[in-house]
Amino acid sequence: MKIIIDPGHGGKFTGAVCNGVAEKDINLRIALKLCDYLIAKGVMVGMTRAIDTALKGNLQESLQQRCNIEHLFKPDLFISIHCNACDNPAVHGFEVFTTPGQTDSDKYATAIFNTFKERFPGRKYRSDMDDGDPDREENFKVLRGTKGAAVLVELGFLSNDAERAWLMDAMNQRDIALVLAIGIKGES
Repeated sequence: MKIIIDPGHGGKFTGAVCNGVAEKDINLRIALKLCDYLIAKGVMVGMTRAIDTALKGNLQESLQQRCNIEHLFKPDLFISIHCNACDNPAVHGFEVFTTPGQTDSDKYATAIFNTFKERFPGRKYRSDMDDGDPDREENFKVLRGTKGAAVLVELGFLSNDAERAWLMDAMNQRDIALVLAIGIKGES
């Protein structure tokens, strides 16, 4: 099995920033832990970044470079790791995104969603069951620009105080990475 892990944002592209917490930093910490777990399971892993750096160019060029890495590596799955934010601090929850329609991505999205829900039963989950599975569908560049299966996870909302504290906790980051690895590998 081959996986590309994309810790969203990086360098000058911070992603969401709430109360001094930058999304790019949480994404990278969890991605590095996920990489370690997958390698320990015999998975070949590539990363779009392994340090706090931006891929070259503007934001659109950076997003295209992430897709180019996927094209070269030809993984079984490309997983982009993110944290969400919005103006309403009450909004919270975990989400998994794929592109519209039924694709190979849906089986990974469903496995990740279900594993997350099983392992973290007290969390809130945001889903769209209109097509029979829990993934939400969007045409995010890193999803539509890949050639193989691709999912984007939003681990929670940094704009929600309780969820931000949960996401910043090192033990929770370790557990999140482990649960993502279990979902990706389809193990229990």
